[in-house]
Order: sequence, then structure tokens, then C-alpha cells
Amino acid sequence: MEYRTINNGVKMPALGFGVFQVADPKVCEESVLTAIRCGYRLIDTAAFAASLERLGLDYIDLYLIHRPFGDYYGAWRAMEEL
Repeated sequence: MEYRTINNGVKMPALGFGVFQVADPKVCEESVLTAIRCGYRLIDTAAFAASLERLGLDYIDLYLIHRPFGDYYGAWRAMEEL
């Protein structure tokens, strides 16, 4: 997997796997499991608490906001809390 170093020195995968338009939950689950088996470590999901629960994890290494329209500062504060 190729990585990029972001401004704070953290390395993140250069390529991620997204599930935005996968409507069937079973297909989504199988797709994510296959992606993980293939080496993906950046899984693009939404809604932090729901993501933790659905992925069966206690923490997430990286959480990204695609487009924090409007309240940039509020989005930043919310991410710091996460």
C-alpha cells in the first residue's frame, strides 16, 4: 500500500475503499471484508459512531470530513472531540 504524509506527520493510505452507493448491507459487508483482505486500510464510511459499531472497532485511526460546508470551525471542534 502506498502512503502519503499529511501536514501533522501522520501517514495515511493513498488509496481508500468507499461504500457510499452500496445499498445492500450484506453486499457492503462482503465488499469491505474483501477490501481489508486485499490490503485496504482506508475505508470511507459516514457517521462516526455508526461506523465504529458497523466495523466492530473500538477506535478509528483517521476520520476525514469531505466537505464541511458552512461551519468549518464547528466541524474542526467536532473532529477534535472524536
